[in-house]
Amino acid sequence: MPPIRVFVNAVNAFTSQHIGQFLANAAIGSSLDEEEEEEEEDGAKPKETYEIIGTLSDPEETPPKWLSQVIAEDDLSTLRSAILSCRYVVVDIGSDRSQMKLCTWAVDMMHEAMTDFPRAGKVFICISSTMTWAKTRPADPEGDPNAPILEDEYKRRRPHPKYRKELELEKHVTQQGRNTKGRFRTFVICSGLQYGDGEHHLHDMFKTAWLLKAPALSIVAPGTQVVPMIHVMDLASIVHCVIEGPPESRYILALDDASATVPLTDVGVAIADRIGMQSTELVQVSEEPLVVSNSATVEERLAISVRLESGVVKEMNVKWRCQAGIVEAIEGVAAEYRSARNLRPLRVFVHGPPMSGTEELAATLAKEYKLNLLSSDAVIANAVAALEKVAAYLERSPPAVTEEGEVVKEDEVAMEAARDAKARLDELEQSKSDNKGEYEVTQVLEWCKERVLTMSCQNQGYVVVGFPETADDAAQIFAASDEADDPDAPNPLTVPEYIFSLEAPDEVLMKRAMMLPPSETIEGSKFSEEGMRQALPAFRKANDEDREGADHTTVLNYFDFKEIHPTYFEVAEMSASDVVKAVRNVLPAPRNYGPTEEDKAEEERIRDDRKAANKDEVDRVAAENNAQAFAVHEKNQLAWTEKASEIKRQEAEALQASSIPLRTFLMKHVMPTLTEGLAEVCRSRPDDPVDALAEYLFKNNPRID
Repeated sequence: MPPIRVFVNAVNAFTSQHIGQFLANAAIGSSLDEEEEEEEEDGAKPKETYEIIGTLSDPEETPPKWLSQVIAEDDLSTLRSAILSCRYVVVDIGSDRSQMKLCTWAVDMMHEAMTDFPRAGKVFICISSTMTWAKTRPADPEGDPNAPILEDEYKRRRPHPKYRKELELEKHVTQQGRNTKGRFRTFVICSGLQYGDGEHHLHDMFKTAWLLKAPALSIVAPGTQVVPMIHVMDLASIVHCVIEGPPESRYILALDDASATVPLTDVGVAIADRIGMQSTELVQVSEEPLVVSNSATVEERLAISVRLESGVVKEMNVKWRCQAGIVEAIEGVAAEYRSARNLRPLRVFVHGPPMSGTEELAATLAKEYKLNLLSSDAVIANAVAALEKVAAYLERSPPAVTEEGEVVKEDEVAMEAARDAKARLDELEQSKSDNKGEYEVTQVLEWCKERVLTMSCQNQGYVVVGFPETADDAAQIFAASDEADDPDAPNPLTVPEYIFSLEAPDEVLMKRAMMLPPSETIEGSKFSEEGMRQALPAFRKANDEDREGADHTTVLNYFDFKEIHPTYFEVAEMSASDVVKAVRNVLPAPRNYGPTEEDKAEEERIRDDRKAANKDEVDRVAAENNAQAFAVHEKNQLAWTEKASEIKRQEAEALQASSIPLRTFLMKHVMPTLTEGLAEVCRSRPDDPVDALAEYLFKNNPRID
């Protein structure tokens, strides 16, 4: 028997992806079973599932594994053949209005070809959005304003201004399924705002709450609006039910039970409480001019208020995940969100003696993996700052009072908390004074325990350095809750997953301390030479499991005994970057969001600064090289000039020396006769003096004589 094929458009989009995957994994006929499906026994014949084909909203993306065939949306001939080969066609227009053209073409094409359909017929399902109900008002304006609008009132629905064309297409799809004698049935499933399984429309709210960077979670004003919603997997189950048991009604509202009662504020508060935010705030929708041709923004989708109540789905065998709504199921929805986006905390403990590089490694990991960087000093400063912030309320103007002269309840509560915080700060300051300027160890450990339990550490994780110092410290900080099954086991929500111990000989560590520049050495700190002489022995003593005395468990042994085995690194010959690389090979990939727009801008700025610095350095080096080359040239030129002068002088002296015999010869044998000849020429003034001189020299040549 050939497989039953289902066409789903844009299968890499949020809604279609979940519908396609649900159908690809659903056993054929399973939606008709009243009882929950039982697990298949070993050796049992696997149940037949649907074969999914479809288009991609982005052709460049990798198709999902469950998709058996990818059809190019612009190849109408192939697309027509593919759609007509399917018994069921599902087209989502609620997520992407650009798919309306495909929906119109497909439903018209199938309507024209229905005479060739088998007797069982074919089914076309259009997934729309409750934005086509956005302006619908109760039938009785004077009745209960909170009364829901029922599904069977769909003929009087009124859309958001941007969704008039979607409303027209809904009507067109239902019209094409009329009077077809069962050969071609069409349905419109009007879906509420989808949530769950990684999130789509509510993703910004979940992400903001998870990152904990904003002061409050923003909720679209006024907050009292009721936004119809449904879990995306519940929508997929409804599609499955329509395929296997088509209802009589061609228009179906796909909503959870809270779509007529729960205001958006309750949804936002539930997300904030479960994911990590402590407060919420109302924000107004942008007042930019309405452009009807644009898709509705998430804010516009969240701003509508229409109380709707579904009817048909209540008669279906829907495998509900969140029938009661997102608020009631927020714990499971939050778990889906973290799982789908791989948002799991990474907890790291970096251990080692002073000057081993623990602080630098911890800071690098915190930045690269986006973790909270915890040290005992930072935890103390954070705890004290929190108390000071509460106590600062006492310094504000007098509290607000009612007309009866009584303090407003909110101000009275805040003032009481401020007084308690001030009293606590005074106690801590007195305790610190009595303890030589240090807070009590038990108090610091309690602060550390509270810090690792905060939502920021529960969401992103942490890298802790400098504490705990002993096994007892670790047992107190990471102690299990009172309700834990095993009170001796550490709390799985706070205990480190990865432990790195850096080790080096004392002489290497001392040498590093002595080589620190004065600007990085604080007198009396453990990084000063004198401080190292005290800190190193104290560290060795606390971490020497073989020292004399009673049974001694080091902090590393504590974790080792709890099956959390440390990773050791000998760092004496390793650079800081080598240590980071070695640790990175042990840790998993970051389990966090990628860089935010601010992070990207900062990284771009750093890159630009680095490029500019590199250019400046290149220019500086080039200038230095040019200066050095010029200096060498000048030096060589001067040396060449001096050498040339010396050669010229020596040549002159050599010439002078070689000319002495010649001059002597000339003065003795030539010059006397020549002088007399010249004198005779001067006296006689002949017409040809040269010839006369020559004749005189011939006549008076002494050698001839």
